[in-house]
Amino acid sequence: MDNKTTQELVEEIKQLRNELRHMREIVNSLVNIVMDYDEEEYDVTPTNQRFLDMYN
Repeated sequence: MDNKTTQELVEEIKQLRNELRHMREIVNSLVNIVMDYDEEEYDVTPTNQRFLDMYN
């Protein structure tokens, strides 16, 4: 196990909190996009190409 100093641990916690904040912003943006998405435009059975495009 690493023998990190208190200062190193504090810096690591700050970095992790910052990364978590960024991830929350991304998730919030994605949720907003999904909630705003017009369901009438959504095709329930995508074509093969559209299915593949979802994962690219």
